[in-house]
Amino acid sequence: MVAIYGEGDARLASRLQSQKSLMRLGNKDAVMSAGYAGNLAWAHIVANQALQTDAALGGEAYFITDDTPDMNRWDLVEKLTATRGSNIVSTRNIPYWILYIMTALIMLISYAVSPFYEINVDFSLDTILFLRHSYTFRRTKAEKRLGYKPLYDFQQSIVNSRQYYKNA
Repeated sequence: MVAIYGEGDARLASRLQSQKSLMRLGNKDAVMSAGYAGNLAWAHIVANQALQTDAALGGEAYFITDDTPDMNRWDLVEKLTATRGSNIVSTRNIPYWILYIMTALIMLISYAVSPFYEINVDFSLDTILFLRHSYTFRRTKAEKRLGYKPLYDFQQSIVNSRQYYKNA
């Protein structure tokens, strides 16, 4: 799954509203594919048009990416939040194994007190496992078969996204 950034990204926007800084979590060497929301929305339109002319294209998986370089998720967050006036991402990184143990303990405590008190935990051990690995994808099949090409280059995607996150 490609990480989506830009307009409509409620997850990062809500964190920026509620926290003064964000701490790096997971493997600092892990990279991921990310895509700008405008390009990924455009891919849906292109796919719909392609399916209207050739129904045989349906029933298959297509990876959709854009010109966003594969990078560590926190390096991308730093690029996206640069206009907020401060370095929003802490330079410290919590090692994976500490993060995993902390998450397991929080989930255990949450489960133990659940009959009496509800704790909303917006992450899980699966999330922590996801942060540990690199995930990259290529859009070659979508380009060849669907005719998909991103509308916005990486620089324009960052400009549009910064405006969105600046107001978050």
